[in-house]
Amino acid sequence: MQILPMIDRLPRRLNKITEDLEQGRFSMNMRVLENTSDRRFLTSLFQQLIVAVLAGAAVLGSIMLITSEDGPLLTEGIHLYAFFGFVLLFGGFVLSMRSLMLVFKRGVDG
Repeated sequence: MQILPMIDRLPRRLNKITEDLEQGRFSMNMRVLENTSDRRFLTSLFQQLIVAVLAGAAVLGSIMLITSEDGPLLTEGIHLYAFFGFVLLFGGFVLSMRSLMLVFKRGVDG
């Protein structure tokens, strides 16, 4: 009994939709990221991507610094740039672990 008024209006709505389709006036207003869970999902994907790119760049930069023979000597066998390379390698390692944590956390949360 509760849906009788809706069923009564249904033929008029269908008629209006088909008329609009025939006349080329039919339009729909749809927002892609209206739902907050969609925005949260895309934000987490971009966060993962940025952290992974930063980790890769830090590791590559650190390898270049470690293998470099240039720069002043910090001690007799270690160049200053190699020391900076090891520090940057540690930072890249931490970022890569953060990236893995984001992947596994997203898998648990859904």
